[in-house]
Amino acid sequence: MEDLVARRKHLKGKLTRLKNKIEDGTIEWEVSTVTLYEEQIDDVRVEFDNLYDDILKICPEEEEDDHQQQYNVSADRIDEVKLAIQQIMRNLVGQQQTSQNNRNRRLSRETVTKELNVKLPKFDIPTFSGNILDWTLFCDLFSSSVHNNAALGEAQKLQYLKSLVRGDAEQLLASYQISDANYKEAWGTLKKRYQNTRELIRSQLIRFIEMPTLRMESAVDLRKLVDTASSVARALRAL
Repeated sequence: MEDLVARRKHLKGKLTRLKNKIEDGTIEWEVSTVTLYEEQIDDVRVEFDNLYDDILKICPEEEEDDHQQQYNVSADRIDEVKLAIQQIMRNLVGQQQTSQNNRNRRLSRETVTKELNVKLPKFDIPTFSGNILDWTLFCDLFSSSVHNNAALGEAQKLQYLKSLVRGDAEQLLASYQISDANYKEAWGTLKKRYQNTRELIRSQLIRFIEMPTLRMESAVDLRKLVDTASSVARALRAL
């Protein structure tokens, strides 16, 4: 029994030293050090469990409650140290992740800045203000000149896109900062809003229905009527 009590005293001292290290506010923690301390506290837990199993097997019955109480106190201290170690690890990992995210954002900004500092070629693409009747033409021209252009980076494509939209379409993309990561989502957002076949058909039919009637014979007015009808027909066939 004396040997077991001596082992208990040794383990309590080991636990106290480990607790003091964890509570030392001057230590600059590293993942490897925190991991080592976590392994040590787990070992202490196993040693305490085994020790008290041995003690309770041979101690007199009237001493069991006292030994059990001492075990409970030690177990609570072990749990406190374990939780403190886990919190230190969470803080450390969070700091490293924040640092890595900051580096990634800085590198992304530097990449975008380099791309945008290159003089971009000019394309003859009309601006798009959100009028769905203009969408098909804008989409086709932008896709062929910019979207499918392998020579352009994603950030450059987004710069083109934002420079060509006005009105409601411009507001739709206002929250997208120019970066490689944002281009596909921005272009997809615009297509989701305006590449609506049912709405395109409805708008073309309204355009056809609202054509002015001829009040008198006029070659100019007749030509305008024919041109509008032909334009509507072509647009519907394209859909």
